[in-house]
Amino acid sequence: MKTIIKLRILMQVGVCALALSTTGAFAQATDWPTKPVTLVVPFPAGGGTDAFARPMAAVLSKSLGKQIVIDNRGGAGPALQGLMAGDVDMMFDGLGSSAAHIKSGRIKPLMVAGAQRNPAIPNVPSAAELGFPDYTVSTWYAIWAPKGTPPAVQAKLIAEIKKLPKDDTIVKVWANNGAQFPDVTGAQFGTFVDSEIKRWADVVKASGAKLD
Repeated sequence: MKTIIKLRILMQVGVCALALSTTGAFAQATDWPTKPVTLVVPFPAGGGTDAFARPMAAVLSKSLGKQIVIDNRGGAGPALQGLMAGDVDMMFDGLGSSAAHIKSGRIKPLMVAGAQRNPAIPNVPSAAELGFPDYTVSTWYAIWAPKGTPPAVQAKLIAEIKKLPKDDTIVKVWANNGAQFPDVTGAQFGTFVDSEIKRWADVVKASGAKLD
Protein backbone atom coordinates (compact mmCIF):
# COMPACT_ATOMS: atom_id res chain seq x y z
CA MET A 1 0.00 0.00 0.00
CA LYS A 2 1.29 3.45 -0.87
CA THR A 3 1.71 6.07 1.80
CA ILE A 4 -0.55 9.02 1.08
CA ILE A 5 0.15 12.62 2.04
CA LYS A 6 -2.48 15.28 1.51
CA LEU A 7 -1.65 18.84 0.55
CA ARG A 8 -4.37 21.35 1.23
CA ILE A 9 -4.66 25.07 0.65
CA LEU A 10 -6.39 27.66 2.82
CA MET A 11 -6.40 31.44 2.84
CA GLN A 12 -4.17 33.58 5.04
CA VAL A 13 -1.42 36.16 5.16
CA GLY A 14 1.46 35.55 2.71
CA VAL A 15 2.99 32.51 4.30
CA CYS A 16 3.87 29.14 2.91
CA ALA A 17 3.82 26.98 6.02
CA LEU A 18 4.65 23.32 6.04
CA ALA A 19 3.27 21.03 8.68
CA LEU A 20 3.15 17.34 8.37
CA SER A 21 2.29 13.83 7.77
CA THR A 22 0.90 10.58 6.35
CA THR A 23 -1.54 7.71 6.17
CA GLY A 24 -1.58 4.04 5.25
CA ALA A 25 0.65 1.21 6.37
CA PHE A 26 4.03 2.14 7.87
CA ALA A 27 7.18 0.15 8.29
CA GLN A 28 9.52 0.97 11.15
CA ALA A 29 10.21 4.68 11.09
CA THR A 30 13.90 4.09 10.44
CA ASP A 31 12.97 2.27 7.20
CA TRP A 32 10.18 4.60 6.08
CA PRO A 33 9.38 5.04 3.26
CA THR A 34 9.71 1.56 1.80
CA LYS A 35 7.39 2.30 -1.14
CA PRO A 36 6.47 5.30 -3.31
CA VAL A 37 4.64 8.06 -1.45
CA THR A 38 1.54 9.66 -2.97
CA LEU A 39 1.15 13.39 -2.40
CA VAL A 40 -2.50 14.30 -2.93
CA VAL A 41 -2.88 17.82 -4.30
CA PRO A 42 -6.61 18.61 -4.30
CA PHE A 43 -6.28 21.08 -7.16
CA PRO A 44 -5.57 20.69 -10.89
CA ALA A 45 -2.12 20.29 -12.39
CA GLY A 46 -0.61 23.64 -13.30
CA GLY A 47 -2.45 25.56 -10.58
CA GLY A 48 -1.01 27.54 -7.67
CA THR A 49 -0.79 24.62 -5.25
CA ASP A 50 0.75 22.40 -7.90
CA ALA A 51 3.41 25.03 -8.61
CA PHE A 52 4.78 24.51 -5.10
CA ALA A 53 4.03 20.79 -4.70
CA ARG A 54 5.91 19.48 -7.75
CA PRO A 55 9.36 20.94 -7.09
CA MET A 56 9.02 20.05 -3.43
CA ALA A 57 8.09 16.45 -4.32
CA ALA A 58 11.10 16.20 -6.63
CA VAL A 59 13.52 17.25 -3.90
CA LEU A 60 11.90 15.03 -1.26
CA SER A 61 12.02 12.05 -3.64
CA LYS A 62 15.80 12.33 -3.65
CA SER A 63 16.23 12.93 0.07
CA LEU A 64 13.82 10.16 1.14
CA GLY A 65 15.02 7.67 -1.46
CA LYS A 66 11.53 6.88 -2.76
CA GLN A 67 9.43 8.59 -5.41
CA ILE A 68 6.91 11.18 -4.26
CA VAL A 69 4.03 10.81 -6.73
CA ILE A 70 1.73 13.80 -7.25
CA ASP A 71 -1.98 12.94 -7.41
CA ASN A 72 -3.89 16.01 -8.64
CA ARG A 73 -7.58 16.15 -7.86
CA GLY A 74 -10.34 18.69 -8.22
CA GLY A 75 -11.69 20.71 -11.11
CA ALA A 76 -10.02 23.74 -12.68
CA GLY A 77 -11.13 27.15 -11.46
CA PRO A 78 -12.43 29.23 -14.38
CA ALA A 79 -11.85 32.71 -12.97
CA LEU A 80 -8.20 33.13 -13.98
CA GLN A 81 -8.86 31.79 -17.46
CA GLY A 82 -11.82 34.13 -17.73
CA LEU A 83 -9.67 37.08 -16.68
CA MET A 84 -7.08 36.34 -19.36
CA ALA A 85 -9.82 35.92 -21.95
CA GLY A 86 -11.44 39.22 -21.03
CA ASP A 87 -14.61 37.62 -19.71
CA VAL A 88 -13.84 38.56 -16.07
CA ASP A 89 -13.05 42.16 -15.12
CA MET A 90 -11.22 41.61 -11.83
CA MET A 91 -10.35 38.85 -9.37
CA PHE A 92 -8.30 38.02 -6.28
CA ASP A 93 -5.70 35.29 -6.75
CA GLY A 94 -2.54 33.91 -5.18
CA LEU A 95 0.81 34.40 -6.88
CA GLY A 96 1.30 30.64 -7.13
CA SER A 97 -1.14 30.54 -10.03
CA SER A 98 -0.91 34.12 -11.30
CA ALA A 99 2.79 35.10 -11.09
CA ALA A 100 3.73 33.63 -14.48
CA HIS A 101 0.79 35.38 -16.17
CA ILE A 102 1.67 38.68 -14.50
CA LYS A 103 5.27 38.45 -15.70
CA SER A 104 4.17 37.55 -19.22
CA GLY A 105 1.86 40.57 -19.32
CA ARG A 106 -1.34 38.58 -19.78
CA ILE A 107 -2.85 40.03 -16.60
CA LYS A 108 -2.15 43.24 -14.67
CA PRO A 109 -1.79 43.22 -10.87
CA LEU A 110 -3.45 46.13 -9.07
CA MET A 111 -2.69 45.52 -5.38
CA VAL A 112 -0.86 43.19 -3.01
CA ALA A 113 -3.29 42.19 -0.24
CA GLY A 114 -1.01 43.00 2.67
CA ALA A 115 0.94 45.61 4.57
CA GLN A 116 4.04 45.41 2.35
CA ARG A 117 4.87 45.01 -1.33
CA ASN A 118 5.82 41.57 -2.57
CA PRO A 119 9.41 41.19 -3.83
CA ALA A 120 8.19 39.11 -6.79
CA ILE A 121 6.15 42.07 -8.07
CA PRO A 122 7.88 45.07 -6.44
CA ASN A 123 6.13 47.71 -8.54
CA VAL A 124 2.66 46.74 -7.31
CA PRO A 125 1.44 48.77 -4.29
CA SER A 126 0.33 47.11 -1.07
CA ALA A 127 -3.15 47.40 0.43
CA ALA A 128 -1.70 49.57 3.21
CA GLU A 129 -0.32 52.03 0.66
CA LEU A 130 -3.73 52.32 -0.98
CA GLY A 131 -5.52 53.11 2.27
CA PHE A 132 -6.40 49.64 3.59
CA PRO A 133 -3.93 49.10 6.47
CA ASP A 134 -5.88 46.22 8.03
CA TYR A 135 -6.47 44.32 4.79
CA THR A 136 -4.13 41.32 4.82
CA VAL A 137 -5.04 38.22 2.86
CA SER A 138 -2.92 35.67 1.03
CA THR A 139 -2.31 31.97 0.60
CA TRP A 140 -0.55 29.42 2.76
CA TYR A 141 0.18 25.77 2.09
CA ALA A 142 0.59 22.83 4.46
CA ILE A 143 1.34 19.13 4.38
CA TRP A 144 -1.09 17.12 6.50
CA ALA A 145 -1.48 13.55 7.66
CA PRO A 146 -4.06 11.71 9.76
CA LYS A 147 -4.02 11.33 13.50
CA GLY A 148 -2.08 8.23 14.43
CA THR A 149 0.91 8.78 12.16
CA PRO A 150 3.91 7.39 14.11
CA PRO A 151 5.84 10.23 15.80
CA ALA A 152 9.15 8.92 14.42
CA VAL A 153 7.79 9.05 10.86
CA GLN A 154 6.52 12.57 11.45
CA ALA A 155 9.91 13.61 12.79
CA LYS A 156 11.72 12.11 9.80
CA LEU A 157 9.53 13.87 7.26
CA ILE A 158 9.60 17.18 9.13
CA ALA A 159 13.39 17.00 9.25
CA GLU A 160 13.53 16.60 5.46
CA ILE A 161 10.98 19.36 4.89
CA LYS A 162 13.02 21.74 7.02
CA LYS A 163 15.94 21.25 4.62
CA LEU A 164 13.90 22.46 1.64
CA PRO A 165 14.60 26.20 2.09
CA LYS A 166 18.30 25.42 1.56
CA ASP A 167 17.70 23.82 -1.84
CA ASP A 168 18.46 26.16 -4.76
CA THR A 169 15.50 24.94 -6.84
CA ILE A 170 13.04 25.45 -3.99
CA VAL A 171 14.47 28.88 -3.18
CA LYS A 172 14.02 29.96 -6.81
CA VAL A 173 10.44 28.62 -7.07
CA TRP A 174 9.36 30.27 -3.83
CA ALA A 175 10.97 33.60 -4.79
CA ASN A 176 9.44 33.61 -8.27
CA ASN A 177 6.02 33.06 -6.72
CA GLY A 178 6.46 35.71 -4.05
CA ALA A 179 6.38 33.19 -1.21
CA GLN A 180 8.12 32.81 2.13
CA PHE A 181 9.14 29.56 3.80
CA PRO A 182 8.76 29.90 7.59
CA ASP A 183 9.64 27.19 10.10
CA VAL A 184 6.15 26.42 11.41
CA THR A 185 5.42 22.88 12.66
CA GLY A 186 3.82 20.99 15.54
CA ALA A 187 1.93 22.89 18.23
CA GLN A 188 2.87 26.26 16.76
CA PHE A 189 1.29 25.29 13.46
CA GLY A 190 -1.80 23.97 15.27
CA THR A 191 -2.23 27.32 17.00
CA PHE A 192 -1.89 29.10 13.66
CA VAL A 193 -4.56 26.89 12.04
CA ASP A 194 -6.94 27.46 14.97
CA SER A 195 -6.53 31.21 14.60
CA GLU A 196 -7.22 30.98 10.86
CA ILE A 197 -10.38 28.95 11.39
CA LYS A 198 -11.69 31.58 13.80
CA ARG A 199 -10.67 34.45 11.56
CA TRP A 200 -12.40 33.15 8.46
CA ALA A 201 -15.42 31.80 10.34
CA ASP A 202 -16.04 35.35 11.55
CA VAL A 203 -15.66 36.69 8.00
CA VAL A 204 -18.08 34.13 6.57
CA LYS A 205 -20.61 34.83 9.32
CA ALA A 206 -20.39 38.59 8.77
CA SER A 207 -20.77 38.19 5.00
CA GLY A 208 -23.86 36.01 5.27
CA ALA A 209 -22.41 33.60 2.69
CA LYS A 210 -24.11 30.20 2.42
CA LEU A 211 -23.15 26.96 0.73
CA ASP A 212 -25.32 26.05 -2.27
